Amino acid sequence: MSTKAKESVKSLPLANVLQDLAILRASGMEIPQALTSPMRPVPATPELNSSSVSTSYEFIRYSRGAIKLQHSGKVEVEGQRIEEIRIKYETLCNVLRAHTPSQE
Repeated sequence: MSTKAKESVKSLPLANVLQDLAILRASGMEIPQALTSPMRPVPATPELNSSSVSTSYEFIRYSRGAIKLQHSGKVEVEGQRIEEIRIKYETLCNVLRAHTPSQE
């Protein structure tokens, strides 16, 4: 391949590819499923296109929100907080069991 041909071919930006892969992962769809899903011809109508576009925008909005939440660290912080509360609850239960007369 000549250098002119190499220069004229523009690759996809890595950030966009990674974002698309993250959306696929967030939707629970595997890449082979996306590539082998049966394509059925659908008659194009303005109403159908409008509905499809709005559904796509909604999916993208939720996917971006999920990705931002994952990268923000808030999930880990809440998980740590819940784990601390669970440990305190277990400790309290153990203390109450120790001070409660056994029923035999």
